[in-house]
Amino acid sequence: MVPGDGAIRLLYGGADYARQPFNDALHGAVEAGTALEPLTGIRLDQPLDRIRHNPAPTTVQVATAYAALAANGHYATPYTVAKITRIGHTLYTTHPAITPAPAQTTTRLRIPAPDSPRATHTGSAANRTAWTTTYNPRLALTTALFAEHPATTTKPATPALLTGLTGTQPPTKATAEMTADLWGSIIPGAFQSLGGRVTPQARAVLPGPSRTQRSSG
Repeated sequence: MVPGDGAIRLLYGGADYARQPFNDALHGAVEAGTALEPLTGIRLDQPLDRIRHNPAPTTVQVATAYAALAANGHYATPYTVAKITRIGHTLYTTHPAITPAPAQTTTRLRIPAPDSPRATHTGSAANRTAWTTTYNPRLALTTALFAEHPATTTKPATPALLTGLTGTQPPTKATAEMTADLWGSIIPGAFQSLGGRVTPQARAVLPGPSRTQRSSG
């Protein structure tokens, strides 16, 4: 997500829309645990305050919160479509919706310096979920790892522990490495520069069922 703009440049919420038409990144509620710890003790307006107190936010909501941190506390409403055209005519253009931060907030945020490569926070909810967010003034990237017992004909899907699902690695280390790999390999291609200005574009990969779920936004 682009801080100060809201453009979603990368979205992964599952592997196969035909088998599970549900996007975990957009709609999957994942237990937050300490994922939003850097926002603790800071005065925040809505909707950031609501995200901070949500015990099970979506991956996109967490990415949005960190994008606000990277933008001096200014919240940008996320969007996936920058423009719609038809036969050369523009039918729709997104105008970023920005909510300014309270004046007292900007002095207490952990904001990476403009020339800093990135800042990273990794959190978890015991052994049930693992989160990593990497962010700087140009981009915020969140990865969430969680597991579930698949739904049956008589019971809905239920949460499962991450025990053993990341091999010998702790789940938090696995999410940190996944996020670093995404940042290093996919993220450079998610930007198009035009005259020094970053132009929004969006990509989406829709979801599929799996006992272990990963979502990024």
